[in-house]
Amino acid sequence: MSKASNAVLALSRSFYGKRLSKEQYDALLACRNSNEIASCLKANTEYAKELSDSELSDFPPRTLEDLVQKFRFSRFGALCRYELATGDEFYKYFIVKTEVEQILRCTLLMFSKKTQSYLLQMHPFVDKHLSIDLFALGRANSFEEIAQTLDKTDYGRLYRRCLENPMKSYLTFEIAFNAYFEQEFRKLVKKCGSKSEREAVTEVAARSLDCKKLSAFWRALKYYPQNIAALVSALSAPGGITLLSESTLKKLAECRKVEDFMAVLEKTPYKSASKKDADLEKELAVFLHSFCKKEIRFSSYPPVVMLCYLLLSQDETTNLVRIIEGCKYGVSAQEVKKNLIGIDD
Repeated sequence: MSKASNAVLALSRSFYGKRLSKEQYDALLACRNSNEIASCLKANTEYAKELSDSELSDFPPRTLEDLVQKFRFSRFGALCRYELATGDEFYKYFIVKTEVEQILRCTLLMFSKKTQSYLLQMHPFVDKHLSIDLFALGRANSFEEIAQTLDKTDYGRLYRRCLENPMKSYLTFEIAFNAYFEQEFRKLVKKCGSKSEREAVTEVAARSLDCKKLSAFWRALKYYPQNIAALVSALSAPGGITLLSESTLKKLAECRKVEDFMAVLEKTPYKSASKKDADLEKELAVFLHSFCKKEIRFSSYPPVVMLCYLLLSQDETTNLVRIIEGCKYGVSAQEVKKNLIGIDD
């Protein structure tokens, strides 16, 4: 293994080793507002430098969430620089993922009429490699203005196709852009080194993408039945990275009730997530978290360890956002804690 490859593996594990502990989560859950959460993060965690460098004395919830995201980007920037040194292109996974996430985030806020909430500050490494203009996205006041911002990028035509859908909802964009992400992800996986390395990365990728698709389909069955047709197409698209057989994908695509969907899921590699009356999205997140936690410790392939860290760090970021939002809206610490992933690791 080259020195750069070894650095990617070692750094990913080092960053994971510095994740928030159960005690730190308990302290954060005990905070009464976002300023107390910021003080707690500054005093006891790896987020201290990011918060101190901001030179802010007041941390509104949205500002604090953005700083938490920025910390995540700084970690990824460090990993990607080593990945570039190996001559590999797997770092582009994070770039494409970030672009898709930010387009969808801006779109979701547009649907909820909260456009003023969007303007996320990135890490310089990430800024340099993005093909989209985040500041232009932040200034957009309509779906058309978002489309204009994306017209000169690879996302322009895709966004406009979604806009033309007379039944469009946020899920319309989510389905389309997640399908694009999977397509790009598949290209990157094929560029990984040895056959065994590609197979190992593919397994992590398949589990991650399957969980995202299954969550979206389950959510649509419950809340967006009018979007089922589009989801069926995305779920059963040929050539996808998945652990599900063609026959299973066909059975899932034929489901029109949550109960039928869960019954099919019980006969797949994701059966542990199909608990009765459970929140499937959370159960799938727990399933993926547990798998990545094992792989980051035992895999000898740098792209696998790096990918697992990226997925695990997303869980930590999501946990912090939920804690901040819980404080903002007066949700009890006990209720917030139920929705956190991996806090007992």
